[in-house]
Amino acid sequence: MRRKIHRFCGIALSACLLLGACITPALTGDAADKLSGNVAEETTATRNEKVSRNDLEPASETDLLSEETGDKTGELTGQEEAGSTPKDGKTTPETETKDDPVVNEGETDDNETVEDEDITKASEEETEPEELKENSFRYQNGELISEPQVLSRASYPYAWQKVNGKYMNSIGQVIEGATKKGIDVSHHQGVIDWEKVKKDGIDFAIIRCGYGGDYQSYDDRYWIRNVTECERLGIPYGVYLYSYSENIEDAKSEAAHALRLLKGHKPAYGIYYDLEDENTTGRVSNTTIGTIAKTFCDQLSSAG
Repeated sequence: MRRKIHRFCGIALSACLLLGACITPALTGDAADKLSGNVAEETTATRNEKVSRNDLEPASETDLLSEETGDKTGELTGQEEAGSTPKDGKTTPETETKDDPVVNEGETDDNETVEDEDITKASEEETEPEELKENSFRYQNGELISEPQVLSRASYPYAWQKVNGKYMNSIGQVIEGATKKGIDVSHHQGVIDWEKVKKDGIDFAIIRCGYGGDYQSYDDRYWIRNVTECERLGIPYGVYLYSYSENIEDAKSEAAHALRLLKGHKPAYGIYYDLEDENTTGRVSNTTIGTIAKTFCDQLSSAG
């Protein structure tokens, strides 16, 4: 009998264990669902609480400025779309934009061009040296004296020719030491026919390159032609500069003038300094003239 009771109790205990095993998972799943629901409700409530707090808290200055700027930007955008009409209903006239005139590079206004030309002319007038006119036994106020006083007598028919192997002057006197016949030329002789000069038996020429200080306007206007023709025809030549020097500085400028014009040329008969003007060099002492001449020659020698 006891065995039967023990067996019954064991069966009942096994059944209870089996039943508990089946019920526990169900209870566990239901509790988990309830727990998840509570967590979800708490999260939602927390969010609602935060939103409520934000609504209650005052906005910061930065937020207000951002909102105000945004509102104004929206208003301006709306006005532009509505034809630039502000809130007060008044229409703002559109500003007429005129394109600036396009000036091509290198083009200038006519008035500016005239002004520039006037300034250039005025500048040239300020730097332009005074006009110089020769005055000597050969020139009077820049004009060549046709017949120098020393040769004012009746012309000798064989002047500047050889007589008995001697060159004679215009009054029939022998020119001592003369071995060759040459000519002294400047712009006063105008356009020279150098081929004819060569056929006439001229042995050499002394060409004036210029006069006075180193200014281009003081270049002899026939210098280039005369020197070029002599070189082309093989006529030996020398060069001279007519002086207006009164001091050492004048002499230096005249030396620079001669050197500038002599570039590229090699005169076979040398370079001469013509100190004969009565109104300038003629008014200084002989000592000063000597100093002027030495200064000129030293400047040329130094240049080679």
